[in-house]
Amino acid sequence: MAAIPLCVDLDGTLTSSDLLIESFFALVKRNPLYLLYCLEWLLRGKAYLKAQIAEHAAIDVSLLPYNGRLIDFLKKESAAGRDLYLCTAGNQRFAEQIARHLGFFKGVMSSNESINLSGTNKASVLTAEFGVQGFDYCGNARADLPVWKQSRTAIVVGGKSIQAAARKVNQTTVIFDNKRSLFRLAVREMRVYQWVKNLLIFVPLLASHRFTNIDALKVAGIAFLSFCLCASSVYILNDMLDLDADRRHSRKCKRPFASGELPLVSGIGMLFVLLLASASLAVFLPPAFQLVLACYVAMTLAYSFHLKRVMLRRCLHAGCALYHPHRGRGRGGRCRAVRLANHVLGDDIPQSRVGEALYRTRQNAAGGQGLHVWPRLSDGRHEHRALVWTRCRLCRGARSCALHEFCCRYGVVSSSPQALDLLCSRVVLDQPRLDGSVPRPDA
Repeated sequence: MAAIPLCVDLDGTLTSSDLLIESFFALVKRNPLYLLYCLEWLLRGKAYLKAQIAEHAAIDVSLLPYNGRLIDFLKKESAAGRDLYLCTAGNQRFAEQIARHLGFFKGVMSSNESINLSGTNKASVLTAEFGVQGFDYCGNARADLPVWKQSRTAIVVGGKSIQAAARKVNQTTVIFDNKRSLFRLAVREMRVYQWVKNLLIFVPLLASHRFTNIDALKVAGIAFLSFCLCASSVYILNDMLDLDADRRHSRKCKRPFASGELPLVSGIGMLFVLLLASASLAVFLPPAFQLVLACYVAMTLAYSFHLKRVMLRRCLHAGCALYHPHRGRGRGGRCRAVRLANHVLGDDIPQSRVGEALYRTRQNAAGGQGLHVWPRLSDGRHEHRALVWTRCRLCRGARSCALHEFCCRYGVVSSSPQALDLLCSRVVLDQPRLDGSVPRPDA
C-alpha cells in the first residue's frame, strides 16, 4: 500500500521567512517607486499582487532561512518512498525555485494570478487531489486550520497557541515546537546598545552649565528617547531591505531578520510603532528638533535606498587616487598595494558573483601573476577575502580584468572605468595564498 502523501507549507513552515514580504522589500529597494505599483496591484487582488512582485523581484532561494529540523524529517520521509508536495500560498515562481533547490518534492501547488492558495482554497484543492483525510499536512498558522481539518495528520510548526488550535480540529498531531523569545529578539533588532551615541544630546547642557536645570533635563530626555526610537526604526527598515546582503555576510547573517528568528511581519509592526512613538514625543519639543529629526529620517532613507552604493564608488575612487600608478615609478611601473576592508566588496556585491569574477581574472592574468582564492566555505559561499594580482591599463599591464567587467555591469564604479582599472592593479584583502605564504606588495 502506497504511503499517504505529505503536503508541506512554505512561509513560516519550511522557511522562517515570508516570501511575499521579503520580495516586496527587495522590489522597493530596487526602486522605491514600485511602492505605488504595489498599491495598484493590490487593488486587483492579493494573488495578482504576489504574481507581479514575483515577476519583478528576485530572491536567492539558496540563502533562505530553512527549518533544519523539518528538512531532516522530510528527507527521511522521502528516502522511505513517501511522496512530498510543496503546497504554499506563495507565488508559483518562487515555489518552483525552492522545490528545485531542495530536490525532494514530487510536485508543487501554489498561487497564481487568479487564485490565492491559502485557507479554504488550499483545503479545497488538496481534498480534490487526494480526498478527505487522504493526505498529511504540515503548516504553522491559523490560516492552515481548514486544511488540518481535512487532513489525516496535522503536523504543526509553531508555539503553544497554534498547537492548541490545531488539536481542536485534528486530534492526530505531530509537533515541531518553535520556541523563541520575541521580546528579546525585538530588543536585539532595535540595537539598544547603539543608543549610547545619542547621549550627545546632553552635551549642550554640560557645556552651558545647565545640567541642574530640571526643565532643560526633561526636554533633553524627551529628545533623547525620541531620537533613539527613530534610530531603531531606521535600523529595522535597513535590515529588512538588506536581507539578501546580510545573509551573505559572515556576521550579519545572524541578525534576527536575516536568520529568520524574528518574523518580518513583526518587523513591520515594530517599524510603525517606533516611528509613531518617536513622532508623538517630538510633538512636545521645539520645531527645530522636529526638523532635525525629519532630516535624519530623510538622510537615512536616502542612504538605504541609494547613497550606500554611491559611497562604495567614492571609496573605490579614493583608494585609486591615494595610490597613483605613476607615484615614484616610470610609466611602466606597477601600482602600489591598495588595502580595502572586507566589507567593501563583501556587503554590496553577491559573493558567488565575486568569486566567479575573481576566478576569471586569475585565468586571464598575464605574466604568471595570478589570483589566489580560498576554497568555498561549507555552506557553498566564497570566503570574503582574496588576493588579486594583475596590472592596470595605465601601467600597460594585463587589461583583461573580469572584476572590472563585473563591477561595471552591476553599477559599481560605472562612472569611471579607469578608477577600477587602477584598483585592480593590485588589491590585497588581508588573505594569505593557498600555500600559506603571505603576499608581499612592492615597496
